[in-house]
Amino acid sequence: MLSETVLLTIGLGCVAALLVVALFGAMKRELKRISAAFGAVPMVVKALFLICGVSFYLHGSLKTNNTTKAASTMMFAARPSVQTTEFINQTEMYVNAWNATGVWQDSFWCRFENDFVFPFGTNHLKGVEVLAWGEIWSTHRKDAVLAELGEKVAIGRGISQFDCEYIAASETNEAKYVYSWYIGLVNRETNSVVNGRIELRRSGDILVATNGVERFIPRQLPFVHNGFGQDSEWVAANFTNAEEILSVGYSQWVDDQVGVDLTNGLYKLTVTVPEKPLETTQLMVGDYSIAVTNAGEYVFLLEKGVEYQFTTWPFMETAVYSWTDDLENNSYSEIEELNANDGVGVWTEDGGVEASYPTKSTSGVIVWMPRFKAWPDVVHLTPGDFPLPFIAILSDCRLDLSSVQYQWVTSDSNINIVSPTSQETLVDVGVMPKWDQFDFSVTVKIANRLLCSTLQGISYGVHEIPMVSCSVSVPRVLILKDKQMDGSKPGTVTVAMLSDIPTNGVVRISLEDGEDKISTSLNLPQEFTINEAESFTKSFLVDGILGSDDANDVKVKCEFINPSSERITTVSSLTVLNPLSVTLPQSPSTGTCVVKNIPVSACCDLSPVDSLGWGVEWYTAKRRNDGGYDNWQLRHIGGVTTFIPTPEAGVFALKARIVSGTQSNETVFVHMQSEGYCAAIKEEIGPCEEGKYNHFGVARSEGLLRLRNVALSHLGRAEYGKNMFLESKNGYASVKGGSWKCNRFVADVAIKAGFSVPHNKTWMFGNVYPPVANDWSTGNNLPGWIHLGSTYPEPGFIAGRYKSPGPGHCGVVDYDGWTISARPEGIGRNAEKMLDGTIRYNKPEE
Repeated sequence: MLSETVLLTIGLGCVAALLVVALFGAMKRELKRISAAFGAVPMVVKALFLICGVSFYLHGSLKTNNTTKAASTMMFAARPSVQTTEFINQTEMYVNAWNATGVWQDSFWCRFENDFVFPFGTNHLKGVEVLAWGEIWSTHRKDAVLAELGEKVAIGRGISQFDCEYIAASETNEAKYVYSWYIGLVNRETNSVVNGRIELRRSGDILVATNGVERFIPRQLPFVHNGFGQDSEWVAANFTNAEEILSVGYSQWVDDQVGVDLTNGLYKLTVTVPEKPLETTQLMVGDYSIAVTNAGEYVFLLEKGVEYQFTTWPFMETAVYSWTDDLENNSYSEIEELNANDGVGVWTEDGGVEASYPTKSTSGVIVWMPRFKAWPDVVHLTPGDFPLPFIAILSDCRLDLSSVQYQWVTSDSNINIVSPTSQETLVDVGVMPKWDQFDFSVTVKIANRLLCSTLQGISYGVHEIPMVSCSVSVPRVLILKDKQMDGSKPGTVTVAMLSDIPTNGVVRISLEDGEDKISTSLNLPQEFTINEAESFTKSFLVDGILGSDDANDVKVKCEFINPSSERITTVSSLTVLNPLSVTLPQSPSTGTCVVKNIPVSACCDLSPVDSLGWGVEWYTAKRRNDGGYDNWQLRHIGGVTTFIPTPEAGVFALKARIVSGTQSNETVFVHMQSEGYCAAIKEEIGPCEEGKYNHFGVARSEGLLRLRNVALSHLGRAEYGKNMFLESKNGYASVKGGSWKCNRFVADVAIKAGFSVPHNKTWMFGNVYPPVANDWSTGNNLPGWIHLGSTYPEPGFIAGRYKSPGPGHCGVVDYDGWTISARPEGIGRNAEKMLDGTIRYNKPEE
């Protein structure tokens, strides 16, 4: 018996022969002669025609019988009922088309409902690619298979059926997407069929069922964790005294450690999870890590004086954080008010909690500082009481005290602090002050934070020798990078006699150091005569302060000289600082780009000056399509570290304005040539010149951010270079070497990001190609896209530049307004003529 393949071959040959005969008769235009010609066909040809018909009949009969037999021997489960099924137009279109025509090597992008995401690895997918042959992909890359039936199947026309169903969450289960194949043809053969389904669940779990056999694939957690919840296994993994803890219970043990009136340097942080998370969530506090699967309270025993970061991933905005001290009095912000006339000096006490809450883009921070004050409290002092020992005391602290830094400070040069950086010091007085009070304090630095204790309420007797006071009032002068301070921001020097003058004399003002660094309207040195019983105050400006790497390099000296030539001298120093810069601490090397309403973390570096107490005004300027900027807009007033709100989309420059007293300095966020993003991109015009504005980008939607990120992932790829051959993809024809490919790059990345792009055909050969650059510039023939025309650039926009007769240029807008596009050598970043005011932008319909 001839094989089916042989019969088909013979049949096709017969058909070809008959077509030749028919065409020959048609050319003669005589129907009778056509009939006669057919009658004149040799019997051999007629026999072949008969065999052809029989073979086609047998082929159809065999397929039908096999399908019927297979269907009659298999048991089909009832199709599941669906609580809520909603399809976007694209999904419904593909499902209908597959069932109507049958498919094998075909796929479509299934975008999830707004309330559904699928956690996979470190990503939260907004959609997946569904392949007809029984696979689900996380992207358009073949190596990103989420799940598969295990068999390559085809959807046979009139035989198979495919369903895509979204099942919303209820009280008894979780939201999921179900993809079902009914009577799928294994390897396109009708004698081997399969029923199967793939379920993508909101928790990240996957269920694959093939012919009634279910295979459960639990979510692979993308983070390191020490256990699920705070059970016995978690305790054993985190504590060396696990047996002791478990004998009383972990929560009770923590409460015992922070009981009332205990001073062991510990406190408790409680994280309350009000409801079960949609997926397994990582809770991190310092070095502790927990996989949270249920609602409840999670407690942590923390040490005072140590900074801890805490966060959840994925971010859990409903989590509530609270902390409990081990003492009844857990507020140290109130300073005891003292009566300055009672003759007793008392040291203030410092300490307490500093905490910031986590956001979607940053971790929270908590540090509970121990109690800090100096000792002893003192009564009225006389010269005979000196030298006198003082000691700085940290209480309720477990830290190694040898690691902390102390600093004793006084404004009186006649007070000698023997060991100003030690925990304990002797204090001596050469000449007792005349005034009633003097400034004396000690600070300690722990976890990059300062605590301060000040001696308040000291009274003194009156002494005959007056005191000269000299102060330089230039509050923490800041010099901008590559700039010098000038006369527009002067400092003020004030000289005063702080009591009635007991005798005539002269006050002499001079510079002890720094003559080459300042200029002044007052010629120095200069002397002022003062008379007995007078008070003296003199202020003058110091201008033109130059930057310096060293502190205390400008010193003003003031002397009181009485008739007997006895001198009383004081010297005050002016500290001039150079560094001032704005950074985005969490910015990747490829630039900061976020979705609208996600705040951007920013920091103004005042190093090496302590930044506590500084006020910072944060401004943004929106970039236009001509490369210029709108006016600076005040966005936030806060500290040196803050979060910049992003209520609108666009490309923004960032500026910080530092304010202290009557002085202010400002600087913008800059991008240095040495940073990796600049070194990797070689352009004729670059954004990486020192001193130029750098930016952060705000996309108006997650889809546009995804489009920008997909384009970014192609940087450096050579296949889109002008001289490269680009193979066909996404339904578009191949592109030969020597042709520009910017429009193919735009189409490929837009489709990969989940958007549809038109498919145009050439009029002669029917080759399929995407919209050209001039189309993106004019908005012609772009269904599914909104042409925005001349507007502000935003990350993820498609930018088009028109050129007549062509070809123009197009690309995807990056975080800074530049475009990522196909260049002669491949994919790069382009600013040339793409920010000249003629560019036009487009966004997809979402």
